[in-house]
Amino acid sequence: MWKQDDFMTLLPFLSSPGQYPVSYALKLFADPSAGSDYGAMFAMATLSLVPIFIIFLTMQKYLVEGIASTGIKG
Repeated sequence: MWKQDDFMTLLPFLSSPGQYPVSYALKLFADPSAGSDYGAMFAMATLSLVPIFIIFLTMQKYLVEGIASTGIKG
């Protein structure tokens, strides 16, 4: 449960910024010593949800089918 924000164990294994996970890339936008760019942070968070929505829309038929078949006995 605490591994989502645990970046120190992840960073030694990543060799380039292109391999950073979305959560760490969003964390880089937040600068505690200066003003954070909340517009860019919100845009990046919104764009990170696009692949999840695409997967949901393409697999929605199978999700509903699986939920409907769990109530059937026999």
